[in-house]
Amino acid sequence: DLAGNTTVETVDYTVVYDTDAPTVTVSANTQPNAAGWFNQPVTYSFECDDPSGVAACPSPVTISTDGADQTVTVTASDRFGNTADTIHSGINIDRTRPTIQATAPATVEPADTLTINCSATDALSGIAETDCATIQRDATSLNPGLNTFTFTATDLAGNTTTTTTIVNLHVDIEGIAELIA
Repeated sequence: DLAGNTTVETVDYTVVYDTDAPTVTVSANTQPNAAGWFNQPVTYSFECDDPSGVAACPSPVTISTDGADQTVTVTASDRFGNTADTIHSGINIDRTRPTIQATAPATVEPADTLTINCSATDALSGIAETDCATIQRDATSLNPGLNTFTFTATDLAGNTTTTTTIVNLHVDIEGIAELIA
């Protein structure tokens, strides 16, 4: 000061220099089945960490659209402006049931051959299993009256469809005599 007094003060500073991007951990509210498919919407949550402090961590993202190999891309940042883009790919969602097309005559006579054509398709994940197949047999193997045939198909995502086809075995007096003979 003007009187000639001097004071010395020592201050220690820590300089923090951060060039590393934050880390992002991804977790899902559900897991895909063994074939790698979801048959419901899936929500991804993100946890971020950075030694200098996280400035922004992504909010949860829900994927509900049917599609194969979908991707979620998010960005996290720390207090120094370093960013980390996280890409989570390979998301397969199929919420649509397979389609079964079964065609059969409404009525057959005892002397007829019954043919039921059946096909199962799934436009996205594909058919995993089905009992849908063409049936061909003598109508005499049916019970008189209404006969119900049931077909089921399951896709790789686990969606199942069941359909029935009804065939009437028309038997009149002459038909009964034919069945007995």
